[in-house]
Amino acid sequence: VHPDWQGRGIARALMETALDEISTQGGRWVGLEVEADNQVARRLYESEGFQQIGKVLHMLRPAGMPYAGKPSQCPALRRGRRRDSSTLIDLVRAVVPMHQRPLLELRLEDYRLGWERALDQFFEGRREAWWVIEEGGAVCAAVRVLRERGRIPDRLEILVSPERSGRFEDVLVQRAVASLRGAPKKSVEILLPNATEALVAALDAAAFQKLRVLVQMQLDL
Repeated sequence: VHPDWQGRGIARALMETALDEISTQGGRWVGLEVEADNQVARRLYESEGFQQIGKVLHMLRPAGMPYAGKPSQCPALRRGRRRDSSTLIDLVRAVVPMHQRPLLELRLEDYRLGWERALDQFFEGRREAWWVIEEGGAVCAAVRVLRERGRIPDRLEILVSPERSGRFEDVLVQRAVASLRGAPKKSVEILLPNATEALVAALDAAAFQKLRVLVQMQLDL
């Protein structure tokens, strides 16, 4: 709503119209994300029955930041392969709470590695790479690097098993940033529904900055 027209009930009318339409179409729930410090919007959503289900920390590495030296060595770190797909799916289920997955639009196909996915990404103008850390025959930590076309920021996704928290975050962040060294000097973003202290500290050390906190809210219809 344009600032000149705020405070007149327009936002509530739009919200209620949208909810009615979703309900008419058979929708069972509605989700949204709102910046944590947007108290006006949050009060509106809460008055309509939305409840907070989680938070996501959005961090950004500005374009043009210098790249550090070689990443730390980790014998267990290697490139992801097709056979890692099932354990990657298990890992994301362990890291991301079930009730947050729909709002994050997590799709199982994003964690199924192989030439088919690489070909799809190629035709979409993207390049994707996975690095994983394997212990005891299972992937316990992983990082995905997604190079986007044009001016769209490149993206990272980092997953660390809760049982291994604090052990591999630095290695994964350094490996991911180093892999972007040859790319155009673009910004790099990451969304953290699993914003542990160790992971945030590793990103801070790699020149990532806290951009905003998004509150996830849901309404059952």
